[in-house]
Amino acid sequence: MLVLSRFAEASVPPGFEQRTEDLLVALGDRPGFLGGRLVRSTDEGGGWVLVLEWESVGDWRRAFSPYDLRVRATDYFAHAEDSPSAYELLLEVAPGGVVVRGSSDRTTRQRGVDEGGRGSDSL
Repeated sequence: MLVLSRFAEASVPPGFEQRTEDLLVALGDRPGFLGGRLVRSTDEGGGWVLVLEWESVGDWRRAFSPYDLRVRATDYFAHAEDSPSAYELLLEVAPGGVVVRGSSDRTTRQRGVDEGGRGSDSL
């Protein structure tokens, strides 16, 4: 799964790159962490995106259970834009045209209806 956190150029605090590196190093020791990247837009006035890759949603969520990491991450992500950030991998094409398809539990449920048949805002 991928986690994409966007940061507007104007909201990036001083020392942002070093804080990102420190966070990535801390996350690197967590089970299920596959990698992380900080990228910056090449467009004028563009922003930043932190890209995290995890084996599963559960690994991503459990990564922040240690108190010190949760505090550090809360302060860090407070500067991120408020938008969806977690994405599951459904299709990937590797060099040479090799296709890899992921699976999703979302395809087995109706949008807006949970297992009990009640309407919901999230899936």
